[in-house]
Amino acid sequence: MNLKITQLPKVAIHKDVPRINQADPEIDAVKDCPYTHCAPVAGTQSLIGLAKRIARFQMLLPSIGNMSEKDYQSKIIEQLAADMGTSSDISSPNAGTTPQQHIEGLQRFVGRRNFLLTEHEWRGWGAGEISPLLKSGPPDREWIANGLARDDKAINEHIGWYVKGDNGVYIRKGGHFITPVGYENLGSDDERHLLHDPSPRSKQETRKAKPIEIKFGILNNGEKGNEDANGYLELNGIDVKPERDCGIVDGAFVFSVERKR
Repeated sequence: MNLKITQLPKVAIHKDVPRINQADPEIDAVKDCPYTHCAPVAGTQSLIGLAKRIARFQMLLPSIGNMSEKDYQSKIIEQLAADMGTSSDISSPNAGTTPQQHIEGLQRFVGRRNFLLTEHEWRGWGAGEISPLLKSGPPDREWIANGLARDDKAINEHIGWYVKGDNGVYIRKGGHFITPVGYENLGSDDERHLLHDPSPRSKQETRKAKPIEIKFGILNNGEKGNEDANGYLELNGIDVKPERDCGIVDGAFVFSVERKR
């Protein structure tokens, strides 16, 4: 059951979440495909954070053994990319990972480690790239805050890059996955979401973005359809992709895990 904003702490942060550059030349899993692997990198950041924060989740990931930190991250990213069916073919319109693939890939990965996804929920439209069975209302501030206020949960957001057209139409020009790790000043005019963005633009720093609720407009993703923009969040402060006007949270996946019985 989700709590109201007034019942949640004003500040929350998910500790131990790494900041991984999806174009890091020292990470084998991404060095040859720097533009396509944001989804498995965002998932890796979340899973490492969960495994480090929560003692009962330690077996969620393999032992690091004698591997370097980057080799270890590479191993997880590579497996998640395979589980998600991530495409590194940038010449294809299907390059990268859809939200549906992201969710199903996380399920496969944790299942291989003898875990299950629990208390998991998707909200958003996923830019027309997710099963209608999963589609629900916008990922609003209160719902996101509930996920971030619990140490045993993680969240990945699917960001749409948009150009602002006429009459409130937001024209989608690509997407991106990020890992929110907390918030500050919840419920105030100075509320900020803390983000670990895999893009090199973020310079592996924790970014702070102000969530602004859209009151009017249409989210347009070409042949993949339209969505009423009312209730969706524009993130003011995220490192926007060049030649785009803004980043909007098209959808988000909140989840926890438990061992299979």
